[in-house]
Amino acid sequence: MKTESIQEFQNRRDRLNFEQITKNEHSLVNKHQLGKKAGKWDRESIVGNIGFDMFSTYHVDGFNVKRKFVIVKNSGPEVDSYNFWSFIWEKCYKVIVRLDATSKTHNWLNNSQDNAYAVGEFLIRKKTASISCKYYTQLQITIKNIMEKKSRTITHLQYHFLDEFPSSGSAQLISFLEMVNGNRGANSKKSASGPIVVHSIGCFERAVSICVLNICLDQLIETKEVSVLNAVLSVKSQVSLQFFSLEEYKFINKVLLGSLKVLRKRLDL
Repeated sequence: MKTESIQEFQNRRDRLNFEQITKNEHSLVNKHQLGKKAGKWDRESIVGNIGFDMFSTYHVDGFNVKRKFVIVKNSGPEVDSYNFWSFIWEKCYKVIVRLDATSKTHNWLNNSQDNAYAVGEFLIRKKTASISCKYYTQLQITIKNIMEKKSRTITHLQYHFLDEFPSSGSAQLISFLEMVNGNRGANSKKSASGPIVVHSIGCFERAVSICVLNICLDQLIETKEVSVLNAVLSVKSQVSLQFFSLEEYKFINKVLLGSLKVLRKRLDL
């Protein structure tokens, strides 16, 4: 599947052709069969010391970056999930991106008086919000293992409008993804930060789309070309996803189209 220059990408998806182009490409996405090397589920199904929690993890490559992401698909919120925080602790992850099926941020992130909570031997403490706006929040949190008497700092980012994505929100979402990349880069310089944890609750396909957008953004910046179809097929295979919806395919294309004006001016694309 060939890549497109920025001009080709825009011209083929003008107002008259957008629906037909995206439908045609999307039909190829779901006709493409998963190969023998498709990603296998790294499923964790464990009874922790607090209830039962099942989740799956999927490693996903970025653009020219091996295992840039790990998508965590939870059976419930992470607040009471012993296994989620145990997973974060054991793997030493430093950046978490939280995606929710609603536009409301998690109560714990909003409630200034509830600065900490305990899950098993882990004490999760919220520090100051370094960035907080209508579209996203960035927090520094610490996770302390009471048994080991050790603690680590984690950057926690959440985007607030993924279910009610406004037409004017493309630039904000791209800025958010650049911020995610910046945090990963900063942590990588300090220590081995590992992949970006993309934590989805009730919106697994949107988590896949966010990884695809991140890949497309990096490809645009590095090569001034892009292939949404290739990026979707690659991620779809790595997470063993049999079906990818037309709605999500349109979402990816709309975000890229809506952000190109800003990107072209800022990055000289």
